[in-house]
Amino acid sequence: MENRKKMITEMLFRKYGSLELSRGETATVLGISTSTLDRLLKDGTGPKWSKKGNQRNGRVVYAIDHIADYMVTQVIHHTV
Repeated sequence: MENRKKMITEMLFRKYGSLELSRGETATVLGISTSTLDRLLKDGTGPKWSKKGNQRNGRVVYAIDHIADYMVTQVIHHTV
């Protein structure tokens, strides 16, 4: 599992050149719409996220290692 996470994290960093991705980038990586990603955020079932800027108008970002964690976890849940 750690190897998968490391491989995904490295791939995301090579592709995007950043340790954090925007909502749109994250949705693209996960193959879902931004509205579905927003629903996962609201439900607390999506990847961990953080907010940049002030609380009211801050920008939601996703660390690539949290995206990788989520992807690996989803593969495990769907194959068991």
